[in-house]
Amino acid sequence: MRSPKLPNRKTIRLQGYDYRSEGLYFITICTKNRECFFGKIQKEKMELSEIGEIAYKFWVEIPNHNSNIKLHAFQIMPNHTHGIIEILNKSSTADACIGPKGSINPKGSINPKGSIDPKGDINSMEILDPSKESSHSPMPINKKMAALTPKAGSISRIIGSYKSAVTKHARFCNSNFGWQYKFHDKIIQDDRALENISRYIINNPKNWNKDKFK
Repeated sequence: MRSPKLPNRKTIRLQGYDYRSEGLYFITICTKNRECFFGKIQKEKMELSEIGEIAYKFWVEIPNHNSNIKLHAFQIMPNHTHGIIEILNKSSTADACIGPKGSINPKGSINPKGSIDPKGDINSMEILDPSKESSHSPMPINKKMAALTPKAGSISRIIGSYKSAVTKHARFCNSNFGWQYKFHDKIIQDDRALENISRYIINNPKNWNKDKFK
């Protein structure tokens, strides 16, 4: 019996990189059709809706389900979520300090002078990363499905779990709630990039009118 052909979804995820590796990741997740389910910007501040409160609650709880995860700056915006997630060594202890609602500041208070754009582009990352079909050496269907499944402890698995939890609870408020299939990630390479991206996240409500995810 011929194996069914799996969909060939395009990904521009960094090939060969293990997204379970220790490091800092800048994550952006958008709602379906970029609908403003999470609230609105009033006087350059984010006012969370009921669904926004849910998105906030489950983001803060990520380390409760992943002992080697530390949260840095994050922001719930009207139609997307920005956040920095750090994967620690298994023996490390996550001790993020929660600041004003909607953000976590890893290095105390940052006093930005306007928005600083993160260094480099944000690369789009898909949750699924399927293997290509080959007519010469076909991969058995069970191996293909294994290749599609995000690995435990990976950024894909963490974000997938977060999105599922928010969706489950948000649909009690609005049955139309949904996320975009993809999310966006950037591997943060150094302290300068961490500081710039943290400022960008914290300043996001002030720069809503110029936000590329609006």
